[in-house]
Amino acid sequence: MRCEDILGKFLELDNGENLPRKLRQHIQKCSSCKSEIERWQGLFSSFADEDTFEIEVDFSDKIMVEISNLPVKTSSLAFLSPTKWIAIGIFILASILTVGNSDAFIWLNWHFGRNLQIPLYTVMGFVMSGYIALCTGFHLDEIKELAEIYRERI
Repeated sequence: MRCEDILGKFLELDNGENLPRKLRQHIQKCSSCKSEIERWQGLFSSFADEDTFEIEVDFSDKIMVEISNLPVKTSSLAFLSPTKWIAIGIFILASILTVGNSDAFIWLNWHFGRNLQIPLYTVMGFVMSGYIALCTGFHLDEIKELAEIYRERI
């Protein structure tokens, strides 16, 4: 056996399994492999000598109590008021409507043809839809309250 294979073969053995004959023969001849294997055996035996770690019976209950006592983090976008969300949405919508008349878009149309309008407006539509979904998701409780007030009036 080659020295490069020895450590891999040794580490593949299960705990307490005897060394194969070829491995023992190589270790008897090669002092560097023998010292390396002895180092690993010493390390493994030090693990075996340690007492097993036992978890308290109510340990998971203690963890759950600690978790429930942690402060609740709000999303980084939840601080935006509905007015700011609407203002940003209007800005995105105005961008969608005016991008077709921008000099850059006109230049792109001139160089690459008018086929850019469909992908551009499709992407911008996805952006607007995603923005509306985010806004709705972050203010779902407020929307529910408004819907209840509206139902009461009807």
